[in-house]
Amino acid sequence: FINNHSFSDENKIRIGLLVPLSGEDAKLGKQIVKATQLALKDINSDRIEIFPKDTRSDPNLTLRSALELKESGISLIIGPVFYKNLTYLDEVKDVTFLSFTNKTLDQPENVINTRVNSTSQLNTIKKFIKSNKIKDTIFLIPKFKYETEIKKGLKESKLKISKIYEYDTEPTK
Repeated sequence: FINNHSFSDENKIRIGLLVPLSGEDAKLGKQIVKATQLALKDINSDRIEIFPKDTRSDPNLTLRSALELKESGISLIIGPVFYKNLTYLDEVKDVTFLSFTNKTLDQPENVINTRVNSTSQLNTIKKFIKSNKIKDTIFLIPKFKYETEIKKGLKESKLKISKIYEYDTEPTK
């Protein structure tokens, strides 16, 4: 969706939008497009143009769509939604991605996470511990797919923790 109003092309802010518009996540992608349209309406500026491209939640299609956006002169892209779609984005030079994922491990350098992640959560916990003068802290870590990221975040946060417990998310194990 493009605003074709009075500003010349060189004065427009062109932003790509990488979302799943087909496949099993298409409903989510279409909701993101609608939300973006509403945000543009609220901003009320005809200087901003948004160019949606389909990722189908597939890393290869995400790369192709990102390269197409870059070739059209876009250097800022909102998306992709899912971590797996970041896989090849380091190949898209001189483009910054504002990703919806909250995973931060092994992400390309040209990706900025816009969602809450373990680092921001641990910083909040650290502030809470300090402001409430809590001396003894334990930490529970689920044995789950984000376990490594949580452990890395804990190490980087330099939180003083008395004991770390790891637990299985399946109660029968």
